[in-house]
Amino acid sequence: MTNKERYLQFAAGRADLPLWLRPWWLDAVSAGRRWDVLLITDGADNLQAVMPYTAGKRLFMTYVSQPLLTGWQGAWILPEVQDSVETMHHVAEELSRQLQELGIAYYTQAYRPDSLLPALLKPLGFGLKERRVLTVDTSRPLDSLLAAFAKGKREELQQALTLTVSREMNPEDFWRFCQQANDTGGSRLACTREFFLVIYQKAMREGCGEMLRAVDAEGHTLSAVFLLRDSEALYYWLPVSLPRTRDNGAASLLVWEAVKLARQLDLPLDFCHPASRRMAAGLRRYGAKQTAQYIVSRCYKPFFRFLRLFGRL
Repeated sequence: MTNKERYLQFAAGRADLPLWLRPWWLDAVSAGRRWDVLLITDGADNLQAVMPYTAGKRLFMTYVSQPLLTGWQGAWILPEVQDSVETMHHVAEELSRQLQELGIAYYTQAYRPDSLLPALLKPLGFGLKERRVLTVDTSRPLDSLLAAFAKGKREELQQALTLTVSREMNPEDFWRFCQQANDTGGSRLACTREFFLVIYQKAMREGCGEMLRAVDAEGHTLSAVFLLRDSEALYYWLPVSLPRTRDNGAASLLVWEAVKLARQLDLPLDFCHPASRRMAAGLRRYGAKQTAQYIVSRCYKPFFRFLRLFGRL
């Protein structure tokens, strides 16, 4: 049995497997490339950690990288063994060894924000780069969550009282709205139409996708977002807004609706994509808290580093 075959069996029985590591997600984001998995076991061949990865090729070299619009990947240590310090060190050492044996030119993945593995991989020759991710803890009462919004955001919610929120939007209509926003100076296109439709179809089939849109009195969509969820969080995955949504409060209205939905599901609201300093400041105005996430990388072939430095890869 190959690692991938064993992983597919494993994933089928794990409801707690994070979204970004699920086979259907890996199939969707690896189009044109291939995905496989590293498995770390104990002496009795019991799984301790899994690390799916997406591999691509440039010239004659194979590399592992983070797929588009994927919150994190890296190794996932099974919850039942993650409290063992000995296991953590064993997983880090095995990851280092198995990655070396892959014969790749370059490796990079973003690890989950609460993972201790980046700190253990650094002494083994891996580089770390910090980035910002933001999350809203929705375990508090609704009035407390609303009070955490900045004054300006609460004022925008007042402006949005004339708008309605719909959970229905055809995926093709959503994509046309994405194009409209991009063409008029609103949200920029984050992916291709084909990429979005594959994610949408698979997510809806798996029961972990949700559409929200803010509509004015004439029925025009002003802002929309496609949400994803797993057992860990509700993800604010693909938000799209027309320009000047501050004037009508549409974007803030959808964030508030997502906060309420996350609280109903007993999940945090995770904005899930790395934020620039300016973007992070804007998300904190919704009561989001900033957490450090680490990108772990290693260059195994100097020629690959040379090509990256000169923008050839």
